[in-house]
Amino acid sequence: MAFILAYMLQITQSFNLFVNQFAKLETDMNLVEYLIYYRDNLEKEAKNIVLKNRPSSRWPAHEEIYIKNLKIRYGPDSLLVLKSISVDIKATEKIEIVGQTALKIGCRKSTLAMLFFRFIEATSGGIVIDDIDISTMD
Repeated sequence: MAFILAYMLQITQSFNLFVNQFAKLETDMNLVEYLIYYRDNLEKEAKNIVLKNRPSSRWPAHEEIYIKNLKIRYGPDSLLVLKSISVDIKATEKIEIVGQTALKIGCRKSTLAMLFFRFIEATSGGIVIDDIDISTMD
């Protein structure tokens, strides 16, 4: 009788291990499904190098920045998060962008910074550095 009870406990443990492994496999396959979906359905990024509009090796020489009527939205159907921003920054000027920092209330300081590195693209308007619109560069 003891042998049968020990064997039944071992079978139960093996069955639990099988169920856990099957659940983990199902979760992993869902992740693979998401990866395939995003690979096939996400909007493609701009080319890495745009040869026709490469700035010279001395760019930016004058270091003047013009932000013209900049509007930003995070997605095609979302509301504008930056609305009609226009700023002229001369070469010798120093500016500071300040705003409230909180989890629920953002002032879009980091959004503006992400635009300079083109992590996000402008909905309309643009940023011009030394007479070159950065949206045309790699």
